[in-house]
Amino acid sequence: MVDSYLISQLGLSVAIGVASISSICALIGWKFWQADGKIKLEIITPDMDEPQRFELKNNQKIAIGEYDASYAGSINCPGAEIRGYIQRQGRNFYIVPSGIELSTSTSMYYGENEITTQQKISGRRISLNCPDRKGKEFVVEIVIDK
Repeated sequence: MVDSYLISQLGLSVAIGVASISSICALIGWKFWQADGKIKLEIITPDMDEPQRFELKNNQKIAIGEYDASYAGSINCPGAEIRGYIQRQGRNFYIVPSGIELSTSTSMYYGENEITTQQKISGRRISLNCPDRKGKEFVVEIVIDK
């Protein structure tokens, strides 16, 4: 008699607890699954008729400048060297300058600031300026589709 009374009193509480724990596990699993999925990038440059499209997995990189086979792709800009790269880490993107000495031919600007260290990209649409040796602006538009 006590057992059936106790089960009827605790049944709803146990059901709510189990549902809550399984919901939390499902949300955590969903976040991990999303982090491993591909995120689409669209690159618009002034010298191209069609935008470039990339799908990046976690920890993949796109070179900014010269083509390099070790990257998932490259964004064309003036100069014959790699200025840096865009890297995906989970749901975040970062612009990382190359390790070479920064000069006017290899500088990059995100907003009004020159990029000299790793910079987190905020927003879904950004402008990256990669001026040539003469200082002529070359603006690259990056659209992130998460």
